[in-house]
Amino acid sequence: MEPLLVNLNKRLNTLTEEVSGMKKQIELVCCLHHDDRIEAAYDAVERVNRLMKKLQTISEELAKEEKSMLAQEYQYYFGYERDNPYEENS
Repeated sequence: MEPLLVNLNKRLNTLTEEVSGMKKQIELVCCLHHDDRIEAAYDAVERVNRLMKKLQTISEELAKEEKSMLAQEYQYYFGYERDNPYEENS
């Protein structure tokens, strides 16, 4: 199993390639006839929505990983765990 950050990096690279392909598709849409342009625009919007969902998932996974790493770092330096490494000492 790959480390999470390596996996996320590969997924981000794949999304970057998809966005590049979408850019080319959108540029070609301008050359189409009216009816074809509308259909191609809807297709582009659907692709953008799928990409946004993928990016949201990656963002959430990164946030979880960051929180986990902060908790591990806190435990390493202070010798005990905290429920929420972001909250201040009371």
